Amino acid sequence: MAYGSFDNFRASLNALGSAGSLGYNLDYSHFQVDGYREHSAAKNDSFNGKLNYSFNDSNRLAFIANVISRPDAQDPLGLTQAQFAADPESTDSAATRFNTRKSLQQQQGGLIYDRDISDSQSVRVLGYLGHRSVQQFLSIPSNTQLPATSAGGVVDLNRQYGGAMPADTFGPRRLSLLMHRRMQSGLGKLRSPDETAPWLHRTVIRFRRWAWNGSLAAGVQRHLATSDRESRSTCAIIVGSLSSVQVRARRSRCEVRFRSHSRAAV
Repeated sequence: MAYGSFDNFRASLNALGSAGSLGYNLDYSHFQVDGYREHSAAKNDSFNGKLNYSFNDSNRLAFIANVISRPDAQDPLGLTQAQFAADPESTDSAATRFNTRKSLQQQQGGLIYDRDISDSQSVRVLGYLGHRSVQQFLSIPSNTQLPATSAGGVVDLNRQYGGAMPADTFGPRRLSLLMHRRMQSGLGKLRSPDETAPWLHRTVIRFRRWAWNGSLAAGVQRHLATSDRESRSTCAIIVGSLSSVQVRARRSRCEVRFRSHSRAAV
């Protein structure tokens, strides 16, 4: 626990230990400050936790969680050189007039299962889910937001994501497959926090294999934005570190690219 000037306060709690087959590592921290300048207060709360459970010597399960909360961090905006010279603790009047601020919320969790098959072979399967939102109020006058070309005065992003990855290790070789899906709303800046935002969907699938004499990687990515019905798909195959083949499809257009990389002399 620590306390400083400008009502700076910081505290944290940690619990680390085990009970039988269960191990745990939990950490919580809190920070808040009124700020050096007017309208510059901020607060942050975060939690990180990990639970490990051993079924036996070769089977283990872990749960990981992360939570972050930064509500209404005030933004005093910048000062000109003359304003700073006159009063370095001053705040731009637009900051209080528009109540400029930014909020961040994030929650994510995942499970990891490990199984040792032999001394040189193991299997890992993991899955994760998460949510992240960002909201920021800018100092943009209302009359400036009236034209249809205006981006607005509020940034409002809302993202949900998740994925899974099985992996198998055979000594120096490794085989893995990543599947990730992300959904995001609030693309760009909105005129008000009540305005409906478009959604973006992105799905990524990647396959990778490492061997003694090289590697093979392949991936598929699907991108869809509902605001203008834009759709893009990308496929890529990489053999070792020397060459790659990439196929891109966007609406009615398809591209195939081959790239060769020369190996640097050692």
